[in-house]
This record gives sequence, C-alpha cells and structure tokens, in this order.
Amino acid sequence: MTRLSFIEVFVFGASAIAATYHFVLYLLQRDKFLLYYSFYLTSLTAYIAFKIFSNNYSPFLPNTNIIHYIIEDFLQLSMVSIYTTFAAVTLEVTEKPRLVRNFWLGFIWFSIFAFILHLIKALVYGPDYMVYFEYGLSRFSVISIATVGLGLAALFRKSTFQRIIIFGSLVYDLSGFLSAYSFTFHKDYFSYSGVEPYLIGCLFDIIIFSTALGYRLKKIDEQKNELLQKELSNQLALEKMRLNIAENLHDDVGAQLSTARMFISSMRAKARENHTSEMVENSLSLIDSSLNDLRKIMEDMHSSTLYDKGYFVATEELVNRINQLNLIKFTLIYHGENLRFENRIEHQLLRITQELINNSLKYAKAQNVTIDLNVRDGKIILLYEDDGIGFDINNIKRGYGLSNIETRTNSLRGTVEFDSAPGAGARTIIEIPVVYAK
Repeated sequence: MTRLSFIEVFVFGASAIAATYHFVLYLLQRDKFLLYYSFYLTSLTAYIAFKIFSNNYSPFLPNTNIIHYIIEDFLQLSMVSIYTTFAAVTLEVTEKPRLVRNFWLGFIWFSIFAFILHLIKALVYGPDYMVYFEYGLSRFSVISIATVGLGLAALFRKSTFQRIIIFGSLVYDLSGFLSAYSFTFHKDYFSYSGVEPYLIGCLFDIIIFSTALGYRLKKIDEQKNELLQKELSNQLALEKMRLNIAENLHDDVGAQLSTARMFISSMRAKARENHTSEMVENSLSLIDSSLNDLRKIMEDMHSSTLYDKGYFVATEELVNRINQLNLIKFTLIYHGENLRFENRIEHQLLRITQELINNSLKYAKAQNVTIDLNVRDGKIILLYEDDGIGFDINNIKRGYGLSNIETRTNSLRGTVEFDSAPGAGARTIIEIPVVYAK
C-alpha cells in the first residue's frame, strides 16, 4: 500500500465514522449544526471513496472515461460547497451580516458555474485532461472567496464555538490551497504533494470541528442545567412564600376570627334573654363564612398537585420534568399504596426533596439519583441516593440547603443522616414519625 492509499483509507474511515456518529447525535439532539456537519462528512467520505475505487483517477491525465471525468469534479466542488454551507450555518451568516452572506452565496454560485462549464466541456469535447492553469484558476478563486468571507465573519462572531469553527475553516482553506498549489506548480511539502495535504487537513478538521461541536453541546447542557436549577430555585421560593402566607393567615387572621367567634358565642345566651339574638346569630354566620373563605384561600395557596394527590404524585411530576432534559436520570420508588400523610408532613417532605434535588444538580455532578420512600415501624423513611462526586462529611460546610433539610426534619420530630465520601456519591436518610391524613 502506498502512502497516499494509506492516508486515503485512514481519512475515509475517520470521516465515515464521524459522519455516522454526528448524524446519530443529530437524531438525539435535533441540532441543525450536527446535521450540516454530517452532510459535509458524508460528501468527504464519498469523494475519498471515489478516489480509492477509481484507483486515484487524475483529471490531469488523458482518459476516455467520461463518467470519472465528470464525477471527480462534481464530488470535489459539491463537497467544498457543502463544507462552506456548514461553516455559514454554524457561523450564522446565512441571513446576516449581508456582506458575509454574499461571499457565501458567491462561493456557491461560482462552484455551480465552474461545474457547468466542466460538464459542457466534457459533453461537447469529451473527457480531455484538465489544464493545470484552468484548475489552479478555479480552485484559487474559490479558496480566496472563502478565506475573505471567513475573515469578515471573524469580525462579527466572537463566541468561543464560532471562533473554533473559523479556525478549523482556515485550516481547511490552507490545506486546499497547498494541494491546489502542488497540482498547479508541481510542488511538494516535505515530500507530501497532490491531494495529500488536503486529506491531512481534512483529518485535522474532523478533530477541530468535532471538538467545537462537543464544546457547544456541553455548553447547551450546562445552560439547560442552569435553567433547571433556576426553575427549581424559583419553585422553592414560590412554594415557601405560599406556605408562609397560608401559615400566617391561619395563625393570625384565623386565630382572631376563632377568638371573636368564641366571644360572640358566649354572648349568645345573654342575647337571647334580651331578645337581641338575631344580631348575634348574623355575626356568627358572618364569621363562619369568613373562616370558610380563609380555608379556601389557604388551600389555593398550597401546591395543587400536592394538596389534591399527595407527596408521591407531586414528587413524580417534578422528577419527570427533570428526566425530560436528559441531564440526570432520576428513579422514584414508593413501597405500597399512595398513602396520604398529614398536610404539614407532605409539605415539608416535598420541600426537603426539592432541596436534595437542587443540591444534586448544582454540586453533585451525578448521573443517577434514586428517591426511595417507605413506611415502616410507624415511620416515614425517605432514602435519597446519588452517584456523584460526594463530599467529606467531616469538613462539609453546613450551607443553607443542608441546614434547611435539618430544620424541616426537626420540625417534624424526625432525624436526618448524611452519608458520603469524596468520589463515592452521597446518601441522605430521613426518618419521620408517620401521621396519616384524617
């Protein structure tokens, strides 16, 4: 096997694998950047396959095979055009700025025009060998247009991802220029010549672009994680506010109304003696109505799912929303029926669970989390376990999250145990005396 054949086979395998991998990623992520990149890699694979199976057909040598003569130029120009479109899409210049978009469109139209001329020549004059000057003029023109467009794009695009794309595209242009220069002027670079510099550049490009897209997917996941953390934090704050309002209404207004009712009830007997009971009865009726309205307001202030269906169903809804983002795999286990506990227990249990989930998303770097709820020996036992980075139980700072969990557990006359070690995940066990809903 010659060195050229080895390079071709190696790059062919790399591009075919990368094309398949990124297309599968596209099916999972539905990211158009991945789709355009897989299109380019497929066109590169097709071009190298043609070179291999045509025994490195050369348009510079006389040949009577008109099919090879047409296919070689078509595959090469279409591959470069697809590549340029991938760069234009990832750099987001297909719409604006107009100047960069015009260079991209000019590149596409020039490639189409060059191929049409080549096709007419092949059909009218036959598969004559290509003149080096003609080849050099078309390739250098295409490369120049692309390079100027990339330079302009660099003025407008400042993100790390797009800067990596621009760098990879310049590497691609350079490798294409070296190959075109080698063909046109019969030059070699450290004994590498012809299509070899271009293929080596394509290999570097696969590494650079795959790195860029991997970086982008990582940033997207981080943004999703950040949004989820904000959503959970907002939900925690909202639920805390609603619970505080409901408790304040119950403690303050409810207590005052109940006291007033008690006083008025004690006046009922005397009012009957003085024949003024109608006014007292109306006052009692008004207070009873106010207490009912207050009770409805308190119910509305509570989480509807939690109030209607209980802790387990509310936690299940929360976990399902997180699982849809494919950040961490949560598994929820409940032993027995969906028993309803006292409202205060269900509320505190849900707040504790939300705090634990928030810690997993922000600090644990876990892949899997298990939430296990059991009722045994007169106790509610909540086991929360993740496979994250863990922490030193002796040196961990008691932040707001852990302190909140302990405070809420203590308010229910329960116990909490944290078990963890660096690199070994973390486990939280909470035991609370069970009080069922009436």
